[in-house]
Amino acid sequence: GSFDGSLSGIASPPDASGDLYVVGSFENYGVQAAPHIIRFNGDGSVDSGFDAGSGFSIELVTEPGFSGTAVPLALAFHPSNGDLYVAGTFTHYRGTKMNGLVRINADGSRDTAFDTGSGFSSATGVAPQDMKRARDGSGDLYVVGVFDAFRGASTQGVVRINNDGTRDTGFDVGSGMSGSGVSGYARVVEPGSQSPWPVHVGGAFDTYRGATVDAYVNINADGSRLDADFQRRSLVGGLVSAILEPANGTGSFYLGGNIERYDGVRVNHLVRVLADGSIDNSFTTGY
Repeated sequence: GSFDGSLSGIASPPDASGDLYVVGSFENYGVQAAPHIIRFNGDGSVDSGFDAGSGFSIELVTEPGFSGTAVPLALAFHPSNGDLYVAGTFTHYRGTKMNGLVRINADGSRDTAFDTGSGFSSATGVAPQDMKRARDGSGDLYVVGVFDAFRGASTQGVVRINNDGTRDTGFDVGSGMSGSGVSGYARVVEPGSQSPWPVHVGGAFDTYRGATVDAYVNINADGSRLDADFQRRSLVGGLVSAILEPANGTGSFYLGGNIERYDGVRVNHLVRVLADGSIDNSFTTGY
């Protein structure tokens, strides 16, 4: 078989089955309907035990900013039952309005215990870009993207969501991310690997909660910005599209994207940053 559209995400569940979830702009796999999601067995055959029904779709009447193709973008798994979270550019799953985020059971049905209400909304459409599970053991989700609100509450570009689909009100981002022109959106999120569990967010924005930042920000567990001295580090380039904090206990992390200089030092699109925000000069890729 072959896909009739592009892929935007793949993920393997934590149950050691070897299965693989694939999402994207496709609607068919060979002669089989696969409305933007499909699950394969470990040998590459289609897993018939997963039935997505009508799958993902987008409603142009309420979301005029999009071309009409639903595109799931980010995948994550529930820590205890292995259910699949999917976030992205869509308004419906199996005919039910979801607006950008859904949790799916192993058989392809929607997990109704995860109720996102009105979901994500914005002036230009529903577009969560990335999603990661918090590392503090709560099972909560961080979601970032191009949105103004979640479940009707203002949360510009980043939100933390509880296990039941409600917004974690203890994570208050205030005015959130903003920028000029086509900037002002969050693209990638990486939860911190150690207490007090900050979260890294990157994208194309130049303010967070009204304070000047340069395409990325480190956020405390309550939504406040990490200390100002850390945030004064400048980044020239304007887009952070990848962040990774290894679970090595050091608090250092990697930034990748359209990055020309970091803290005045020329870098080759990739830089390792120490926990205090300074550049780690022991890591260099050359240029």
